[in-house]
Amino acid sequence: SEVLNLRHRKKFRQLEQRFAPRVEIKIYDSEEHIHFLNTRLQRVVGKTSWWPIDICTKLLLSEILPLDLDKIIGLDGDTLVYTSLRELWNKLPAEGYALAATVRELHDIHNDYDHDDLDRLWGCADNGNRFQVFLRKKHLPIQASFCINAGMLIWDLCFLRQNQWLLQGSIDWLTRYEPPIPEQITINVIFRSHILPCGERWNTGNDYLPLKEQWRNIFSQPAKGISIIHYPGSLNKPWKLKPQKIIKQRWRKLISYLFLRPPTIWHKYRQESPWKHSLRERFRELFATPEDRKLFKPIFTGIAATLALMASVSLYYLGRFFFS
Repeated sequence: SEVLNLRHRKKFRQLEQRFAPRVEIKIYDSEEHIHFLNTRLQRVVGKTSWWPIDICTKLLLSEILPLDLDKIIGLDGDTLVYTSLRELWNKLPAEGYALAATVRELHDIHNDYDHDDLDRLWGCADNGNRFQVFLRKKHLPIQASFCINAGMLIWDLCFLRQNQWLLQGSIDWLTRYEPPIPEQITINVIFRSHILPCGERWNTGNDYLPLKEQWRNIFSQPAKGISIIHYPGSLNKPWKLKPQKIIKQRWRKLISYLFLRPPTIWHKYRQESPWKHSLRERFRELFATPEDRKLFKPIFTGIAATLALMASVSLYYLGRFFFS
């Protein structure tokens, strides 16, 4: 955890002013908050693989946020919201539930997998099966029939404050078992009896959809009935699309991309953001990697050859005009 730098603070203020009074942005990154997180999670620091410790703050929102907040919707940074969240907001409070989330049923993996099989399965599994693989590898006697993805969570902060054992149990379990997807696996284990199921529309994982539908959600409006799309992991994200990926799936869209009119719905919202890319940054993004430059090399070679030919022809006729 670290304090947000001044450049990003300024951009958040610009964003707040642009949409005021409908939007109010508060930044919780003071030295006091950071000290609290480091103290509360000191046993977890360095024990959660490559995941930043900030991820684990999801488990401590009831202790970080002001007491006058009784519930909160938490969204990951790789989600896009397409509809009003009012219906989602009204799902809590509900008696006996600490949080609400999109629930996916699990199909039990085979009991006869050995350790090497589980390692291979982890590499190609989705988040639900990874949860099961983790339980199997740690020999945990937990019968999981469902799992949630932590990309969208509604927390009942009052319930959490009244049941401090859930928070402490989360930190203790996280420290003991060191799950590779820390907050998500911990929530699935510790809170499994206190999760209110939400519909699929509130956290539609693009990784669960057919490839054709994934690209539809990137290049055009999502299917009717989808409210939040989540682009987890290293899958195609609208803001990270590269020309070589586009040309493989939607070659006609490449023309749009080259002329700096990116073909994704997300870019429409980026134009309203203080973080939108300048023309120079856009070109840098186009040629950021060797793969990008390799894709455009024949195009530029052809353009250069054409210009050279046109210049030669022009010089030839100019020479004939002046010296004949």
